[in-house]
Amino acid sequence: MRRSKWLAVFRLRKACFVGISSGAAVIAAVKVAARPENTGKMIVVVLPDFGERYLSSVLFESLRQQALALPVEPIAQSAIA
Repeated sequence: MRRSKWLAVFRLRKACFVGISSGAAVIAAVKVAARPENTGKMIVVVLPDFGERYLSSVLFESLRQQALALPVEPIAQSAIA
């Protein structure tokens, strides 16, 4: 599975805001866990990055489009003062 696919799984199903390197780490952990000698063992993976740098990339384009479609309401001057 590609890193971007794992990133989407984490973002949508697990609510983890992680980046591409985290997707690669998860792929590696899944491969290690699949080895016969690791049956029944707990595999721990450290997610090495956060997703903030990818907000402007194609990875989050659907969320960007949803945000742009939100209605905009002006703020009353009395609420600012």
